[in-house]
Order: sequence, then C-alpha cells, then structure tokens
Amino acid sequence: MESGLRIVFYDGQCPFCVGWIKFLLDRDAKDHLRFASLQSDWSSRFFERNGLDQPAMDSVLVWDGQYLHAQSEAIISIAEILPGIWHGGRFIGKLPPRIRDGAYTFIAERRHDLFGKKEKCWLPSEDYRRKFLDLSDPVYKSAQDGDLPEDNTAPDNR
Repeated sequence: MESGLRIVFYDGQCPFCVGWIKFLLDRDAKDHLRFASLQSDWSSRFFERNGLDQPAMDSVLVWDGQYLHAQSEAIISIAEILPGIWHGGRFIGKLPPRIRDGAYTFIAERRHDLFGKKEKCWLPSEDYRRKFLDLSDPVYKSAQDGDLPEDNTAPDNR
C-alpha cells in the first residue's frame, strides 16, 4: 500500500457515519483516503485475507497498511493526514485512551437512535466513486484481491 494511504471502513447504513465520510471527502486534499463499507463483500474479503476478525458495525476502522485502528485511534489516524485545523485532531491522542474511547463509544452507541439507520448503503457521486474500494469499478486493479487503485489522482472538481 502506498505510503500515507489509509482505508476507512465505515457503517454504510448509518447516516451519521456517512456524514463523516462526506466530511472527509471534502477535506482529503492530498487524496490519502480510500473507503469501504463494513457491510460490503470487499471488506469481508479484506479482513479474511489479512487474518483479521470480521468487525462489528460499532466502530470506524482505519487500515494504514500495517495496523487496523479502531475507535479514537482510527480518528487520530485520519486526523494525522488532514490539512489545516483538522490536522489538530491528532492531539486527542494526548488524552488517556479510556477517556477518548469512552467518548467515542458514547456517540457510537447512540448514533442510530439520534440519526436513524438506512436499509441500504449510501453510494457516492461519480466524482468520488473511485475512492470507494467496495464499488465495482474498472479503475481498481482487483477488488477481489484487495489492492488499492493504481490511479491515485484527485478529482478535478474538488
């Protein structure tokens, strides 16, 4: 996996989680993020192929090429590559894990009550579709073997 690239696994049926993904799409100026819904076959194959347990749908996960980060560690991993003020989010890592993961869990456990749950996963617009590894698109070398796309250029209309 290319240096700096991260795969963000998210609950594709959760409006709060999808809102978070849309937020990241608008701020990924250096094109470091790729995405996959936790509900997708692609994600299941990815976890199996990498010897990882199939995760529950209660946390965003981030694969950095070596480690699978969950809960607040996933958020910190994303903040490390975001530009501007959002880069400062990495400083939540200075808080004890019990506090930051407690806050994460508090929100995660209530997200469906607060924001609902969709029957089907959200699909991104054409401009961003290439960043979603679980979509069947010829841009990807092989969704079946979990490789990242060769074309890592940012869309022209950010």
